[in-house]
Amino acid sequence: MYQAIIQNNALYMTFYFRSNDIYNAYPRSIYGVLKIQEELCKRLNVENGYVNTIAGSSHVYERNFNDLKSFTEGNILFCEEDERGYFFIETTEEGIHASFYDKEGVEQRTFQAKSAEALRDAVCFHTSNKEHASYLGQELTKAEIAYQNGLVYTQDKKLILKKQRNILKIFSFNFQYGMINIETR
Repeated sequence: MYQAIIQNNALYMTFYFRSNDIYNAYPRSIYGVLKIQEELCKRLNVENGYVNTIAGSSHVYERNFNDLKSFTEGNILFCEEDERGYFFIETTEEGIHASFYDKEGVEQRTFQAKSAEALRDAVCFHTSNKEHASYLGQELTKAEIAYQNGLVYTQDKKLILKKQRNILKIFSFNFQYGMINIETR
């Protein structure tokens, strides 16, 4: 079952699946959904809008559990898309860089600082949901630790901490107040 709505010359669609095998069927289902949207857009002469899917029962069969481990280990799975856009975070010799991109993938701004706290207010202005803000706090904190300790930082990956005598920084992040406490041990 699906619902289609045209707004601002774009076709937005919602699809309801009674049951959905996430591992085996979902990729093919999404391919089919996007093909339906593509064909409707051509016939109606409108742009593609968002596609939402709802499943009454999303599941993975036990026989596929081991196959999924490589996809899920070390990856962030909780953050839904932010309507304002997304950030690309990296570290360089100069500090932490956070580049903001709109939904179309066009870079809008780049922020640079030497600490997560210094970037917090600037990047939070560009978020529209608390999950994205929390995610950014986590990633900026990891980037700060990597920058201060000469470690390799890769966004969305676990930070590999190499114990170095008197150099490793221990941190805690208070999400309620957005504070970062860092101490040297």
